[in-house]
Amino acid sequence: MFCSGPILEAYGYRGAFVFAALPAALVLVPVSMGCLQEKRISSEDLTRIRRRYFEQRETCFLCLMMFCGTLVIMCVGFLQRDPCINFAVALVTAMFILGACCVCLTPVVAKANAFSVLYTGFNASISGATFYFYTDSKDIYPAGPHFSDFFFNTVLGTVGSVFALLGILFYQQYLSSMSYRKLIVFTSLIMFACSLLDVMMFARLNVHWGIPDHYMVLGLSIFEGVVMQWQWMPQVVLLAALAPRGMEATMLALLAGCHNLGATLGSNFGAVLLEILHVKPRGRSGDAQQFENLWMAAAISSVLLLLVALFLQYLLPDCRQTEKITETNPTENSLLRRWLKS
Repeated sequence: MFCSGPILEAYGYRGAFVFAALPAALVLVPVSMGCLQEKRISSEDLTRIRRRYFEQRETCFLCLMMFCGTLVIMCVGFLQRDPCINFAVALVTAMFILGACCVCLTPVVAKANAFSVLYTGFNASISGATFYFYTDSKDIYPAGPHFSDFFFNTVLGTVGSVFALLGILFYQQYLSSMSYRKLIVFTSLIMFACSLLDVMMFARLNVHWGIPDHYMVLGLSIFEGVVMQWQWMPQVVLLAALAPRGMEATMLALLAGCHNLGATLGSNFGAVLLEILHVKPRGRSGDAQQFENLWMAAAISSVLLLLVALFLQYLLPDCRQTEKITETNPTENSLLRRWLKS
């Protein structure tokens, strides 16, 4: 994090990837030395595990669907670059998998999973455009903030990471006993207020009011980093609570995969939104006109996310994070099993 800015300025993004890959490869050392302390299971244990998975074959089928859906989205993205086509494919795939989860999973799990997919799916990502907004030079975008690579990557990244850790500590002390519904509404209202400051930034209102760009973005990085952890931590707790004993890894992978599928949908949704609003900066001359409607994209994304939190909060379990969710069988009383029994 501390070195990313200077490395980008000196060697470009390819050099940064090379520098990042070297320390990341060190994880192979403890794995190859057997430090994970994995034990070989007996044939009886293997038979028992396979029997349990066969009893939960709907969950295994959903994992297979998730794998196929991921391949479809990836292949379509590689073959062409039309944001409308990518969004359509991601939307159809997400809705198909979401519908299958609602049919095959127990109601409490299905509803929580639906909220996760919809909440992340409506979070239209416009970071591709905001990167150029913040880093374009004076020659390309005279009215822009003109942040250096060092400030944008090292300073903002480091400050955001530090305050994110503080946000986790604050959550552990004061927010970990709140109900899922109250916490998601509380944090969504705060994020909406922060997003309004982003809208002001993109509309350049802060310049007219005499607020320096560096101070405003630094403050937003601090608050958003903290609040994002307040939103993320209860989702992790909920995912762990919904995973049944003996299938923790499989169920957690399925629910996390649905969450990431929603994030992919949100990224493609943001790309379509920017395309509709004609916000297509390239880091070249003419970008000034491309940023005229960027504030509108940020405003639409903020309003949609708040509406999802307010109206779909009832999909989350009506309990505190410290309370145990009674249903542990991921497919018990599902729509599919009720239909098969009728």
